[in-house]
Amino acid sequence: MICREGCVHLGVRAETLAKIYGTLRTAAVFSLWGRPSIARRDSVKLREESGDHETPSAAIVFAHRSACRDQRVRLRRPAKSCGREVVSAASLDHDGITRRAFVGSGISALALHALPTPLRTDGRPNTQRISAVAFDGYAIFDASTLIAVAESVIPGKGKEFVAVWRTRQFEYQWLRTMGGRYADFGQTGADALTVAGKSLGFSLSAADRERLLTAQLTLAPWPDAVTTIRELRAAGLRVALLSNMTEAMLVEGARRAGIRDAFEFVLSTDRVRAAKPSPVAYQMAVDAFGLSRDEIAFVAFAGWDAVGAKWYGYPTVWTNRTTAPAEQLDAVPDIVCATLADAKTFLTKSAP
Repeated sequence: MICREGCVHLGVRAETLAKIYGTLRTAAVFSLWGRPSIARRDSVKLREESGDHETPSAAIVFAHRSACRDQRVRLRRPAKSCGREVVSAASLDHDGITRRAFVGSGISALALHALPTPLRTDGRPNTQRISAVAFDGYAIFDASTLIAVAESVIPGKGKEFVAVWRTRQFEYQWLRTMGGRYADFGQTGADALTVAGKSLGFSLSAADRERLLTAQLTLAPWPDAVTTIRELRAAGLRVALLSNMTEAMLVEGARRAGIRDAFEFVLSTDRVRAAKPSPVAYQMAVDAFGLSRDEIAFVAFAGWDAVGAKWYGYPTVWTNRTTAPAEQLDAVPDIVCATLADAKTFLTKSAP
């Protein structure tokens, strides 16, 4: 069965697999989430060419390129960018596929049928209209202000210290989530602060700790954040915060910025006791908005968060303000921009 996109879709019936195998022995089979793709029955129109008139209960999507003639298939998934080229390093080579691997992939599709369908990762725009946008906390609030405070505490080492502190904090959140020992952003921040000081050979006084922790709790918004949020609301988009920060941090930050009323929901991972990039955390926006995941765009500040949102299935914007290198995790955000103002065009273009 061939879809309009020129890709081959196989039903799970054994006779169908056997019949089509001969024409696909050089095709690459991609696994779930970015090599993945289990096609929705209602999202792909199939043309019956295999003789199997039964609607397949699951489908495996095979990449299809003219390079198959050379017994190699290469898939490169570019990302869109605001005024700059972003090239994904997520490419994959395959030298063919054995019958056992081919049939095994069909069996795997059955097991994965109950899982949600990820968005396309071939760089093409999503055809579903975006009705809502969920923002990570750091996409709205500027954590770089911590560097000045840290510099006053540890002259000449402020930037390095903040980088170690922040990295260790998120590591603690991820480890605690995986280990079933969840702790909120405040606690992990305090614990990571202690370890960051020791790792760099500094002993922080109680007063210094208080200054740093208070600064983390009282972040100001990015210069373009307030205007962008207001413009998105004016364009008819619903907006929410979805962050590993505590609800109090998010609510107070939005209130200080004068945009608390703009956010329909404030979703802290404390609600589900699972930090991003856990799928449980991203699911909160689907539950709150009552929309499908492809109707909700996610705006991330960190590269790993953009990957997590893309894995989950959101149209994803990465506001890469620090020009960080892209993560090599088999997922590419739909668009990469330097500011929220740049992302606005992508978000409002698909608005209802």
